[in-house]
Amino acid sequence: MQTFKFDYNNNLPKEAQDKFNEIAKAISELSKDIRVIAVTSSANQEGKTFVASQIAEALAQQDYRVLLLMADVRKTMTIEDKVTMGIIDVLSGKVNVENVIYDTDVEGLNVMFSGATKENENLNMDRQVYGVMLNCLKDEFNYIIVDMPTMGFTDNDEVFLKEADGGIMVIQPNSVAKRKIKNNLKIMEIYNCKVLGAVLNNR
Repeated sequence: MQTFKFDYNNNLPKEAQDKFNEIAKAISELSKDIRVIAVTSSANQEGKTFVASQIAEALAQQDYRVLLLMADVRKTMTIEDKVTMGIIDVLSGKVNVENVIYDTDVEGLNVMFSGATKENENLNMDRQVYGVMLNCLKDEFNYIIVDMPTMGFTDNDEVFLKEADGGIMVIQPNSVAKRKIKNNLKIMEIYNCKVLGAVLNNR
């Protein structure tokens, strides 16, 4: 399978890189049971994919084997004008999980995309099947960083959060009411997803 060029770090200031390295170090110092980390937000365009990608890369640079799960099922990814297969296709039994894991040009970092199915907003994911997939992936990777959909924008928040060991909320200043953020943090706790913290993203 071809290598995916991982270019989320282009022109990132050193100060920002240092912050993501600090986050990665903090994650590595948590309980060894915290390996699947869901990254989400309360509104679109807050930069959760950017933050998830930076955390994944920083962990890989600390010599961990990391899988970035691009699990926002509202989005598809094309490589050479072809929509890539991924999570949705694995869960529907169309393809084996090992066939949709891409290498990247960052050593230790792999990526899996959402899948070839378009307009997945109303797709109800099977939590049990998703959990089985994660357990298989945990045999191969130290950490799985899940770029899940914005909370409240699909029907799958419960699946992603209950199957995660911890969660990170991405917040862009002045983009969402504090009440909404607090409510989403409570939802994470209700779904037994340990809140690891929040990342204030000014980018």
